[in-house]
Amino acid sequence: MEIKKRLSRGFFPAVFILSCFLPFISFAQSATVTPETQTIEKAKVISVSNQTTETIQGTGATEPVQTLTAQIVSGPDANQVVTFTNDYTQLAPGDIFYLRHTTSSLDGTDYYSVSDPYRLNVLLELAVALVVLIIVFGGLQGVRGFMS
Repeated sequence: MEIKKRLSRGFFPAVFILSCFLPFISFAQSATVTPETQTIEKAKVISVSNQTTETIQGTGATEPVQTLTAQIVSGPDANQVVTFTNDYTQLAPGDIFYLRHTTSSLDGTDYYSVSDPYRLNVLLELAVALVVLIIVFGGLQGVRGFMS
């Protein structure tokens, strides 16, 4: 009986310590996977084709889908023309947007998608409208408040 007590006293702490370090030992030589490379570039829509509406699986809701042909305006791939399917936000020819370019690390495949529409021109118009409204409604006091 005394031998069993001595074994159980040493056995359970040893199993506990071993189980704490086992995850670190088992994954020590796992392969590392290189992440995908992703860049955001500004692009301009050249043409829109194949505008359809598709059903989202499992929901019954529909979403508009279009095929875009766009020319990259800035970034490492400037002046390159790409064609891809867009289901994020609907764009028209001439629209400028930010293009997400993802390159797969496994096989080098390029994926393109719409990141965001280009909104800087709208923000500038809103800033000018704000200054005009400050001058119209605030007069000289509004201008002084704006300047301060």
